[in-house]
Amino acid sequence: MHASHPAPGRIQITLPDERTICPDDPDASRIISDLLGHSVRLENQPASDEKTGIDRATVFGDVPVSTMKAEWTPETMPDYFQLMTGTFFEIGAVYLLASGSVDHLRKLQGGTAQIDRRRFRPNIYIESEAECGGFVEDSWLGGTLNIGGAVRVGDFKPTVWCVTSTLAQQDLPRDLSILRTTAQHHRGCLGVYATVTRSGSLQVGDAVYLVNEGTDTARSMAESA
Repeated sequence: MHASHPAPGRIQITLPDERTICPDDPDASRIISDLLGHSVRLENQPASDEKTGIDRATVFGDVPVSTMKAEWTPETMPDYFQLMTGTFFEIGAVYLLASGSVDHLRKLQGGTAQIDRRRFRPNIYIESEAECGGFVEDSWLGGTLNIGGAVRVGDFKPTVWCVTSTLAQQDLPRDLSILRTTAQHHRGCLGVYATVTRSGSLQVGDAVYLVNEGTDTARSMAESA
């Protein structure tokens, strides 16, 4: 089952039997529910106040919730994530991740875990240069990235991860040490959410510049994911 964009703003879902439906088709939710084996409801348009429910007991795996946010306890943390007004996005429209951050997390963990960018599903994956060490995105905060000369993204916000980064997928096994290491060394954050401040087209291999106080600084290569 996969989705495509037959026209701007309209999603088309291709089912395993090659039928196609759209999320706003009257029977779409029933059809998807039958395929998945449990009840789901497809929402085509966000409400003004959207939330996504979470399970307090499992959302951070075996990481204590106070490690993620000092003011939280299992009893006082919210049982939902608030989404951006009028959207299905949590904090930002796009998620960016640098290769240097993935490499750094792998070293901090000790090298026994398969820490792969696929676990974090970035919209834009940036092959950062060797001199960009540590958690690379920290150096972007307060600045803007110029990608390919046309696109600009900014208003960066660190992305707090949950247990989804530890789940098995394809050839990657379940591994709770990934979130545990992220929490221990970086408050559970990896990569950044961002706002697109100037839109345009991107290509794999586009150059990326960090623009800080009007000066083009660190350069790296971008790869769209």
